[in-house]
Amino acid sequence: MVRLGYDRRALWWQTALTWWLLLLTFLFAEPERNINWVQGPFGAPQEILEPLPYLIMLAVAWPLLLYLPVHGAMCWLQGARRLR
Repeated sequence: MVRLGYDRRALWWQTALTWWLLLLTFLFAEPERNINWVQGPFGAPQEILEPLPYLIMLAVAWPLLLYLPVHGAMCWLQGARRLR
């Protein structure tokens, strides 16, 4: 039997995967390619912050601004479906 739904652990796994990939991209990708925006937003290099503080800000911002709202919505929808 297949069971569909949202796993509440997804937020932590997605965040850990994001942090790992951002670090690997920062360390090993060519800065000109700016993969995952580790050099600056929207493909343009940023010059306001040093690279490491920018990377930390990016690693905190993605889960807070992208993953947490979706996680909350999915948990709410999953709870609403159980009540029916």
